[in-house]
Amino acid sequence: MFEFFQPFIDVLSSILDAFYAFTVMINIPSYAIAIVLFTIVIRLALVPLGWNQTVSMRKMKEIQPIQAKLQKKYGNRKEVYQQKVMELYKRRKVNPAMGCFPMLIQLPIIMCFYWMLTRHPYGDGPEAKFFGLKLEDTIPFAADDFQTYVYLIWPILVGVSAFISTKLTTSYTAPKKKEEAKEQNTKKKKGADLSQNPGMPGQGSQKFMNIFMAGFMAFIMTVVPSGMGFYFITYNGVQLLQTIVINKILDVRKKKEDEIKRAEAV
Repeated sequence: MFEFFQPFIDVLSSILDAFYAFTVMINIPSYAIAIVLFTIVIRLALVPLGWNQTVSMRKMKEIQPIQAKLQKKYGNRKEVYQQKVMELYKRRKVNPAMGCFPMLIQLPIIMCFYWMLTRHPYGDGPEAKFFGLKLEDTIPFAADDFQTYVYLIWPILVGVSAFISTKLTTSYTAPKKKEEAKEQNTKKKKGADLSQNPGMPGQGSQKFMNIFMAGFMAFIMTVVPSGMGFYFITYNGVQLLQTIVINKILDVRKKKEDEIKRAEAV
């Protein structure tokens, strides 16, 4: 399997060297910075997938109330419920798989990045270390070594960044119209907040998956080369900013579309 990916790993290694040469040129030689720059480029290359993922997630959120009604109506008839849901997806042009597709694309990149980091000839200079830890080495665990506890900040940062990024991506809700916001505020005062409606399908499992994946990413960071931390944190940070920007753009588009519809209705 490793041999199959070797050409791609060689390409990644050459690109990393190019970014390192850039850091040398600007007088801050550092493979860590090179990894950060490389990751930003990878994330930007995946912007089209991120756009489709965000659009799909927003559509999923919009149809949740309808899906909850279908679940209430056909909950005891599983086959009918599944059929109605699929019809709903088709009618609203929703593709649930798009939420996972960017992650599937990222997996081979992560594997190749991992193999590259463990085999890349960094040298032994300070440019190949992070707080004294080589980028190709894993976090050393020694109960009597204070440095170990310093290194543990790394997996914690990876887990936290993964949780925040995933939560924003999966839980974003488009701004409501004034009438809808007023109606929901009224229901909140009566203790009938729809956002806490247990009938909404998938809310509990989604929250569990967000926490589980963040914990899993933190654990992974303890057994992979420390250089992967720069990849994970940078990737999550850029994805966070990307999600915010894309949602802002989509909000502006939706607002304009609503204004056009209101104008046409007059």
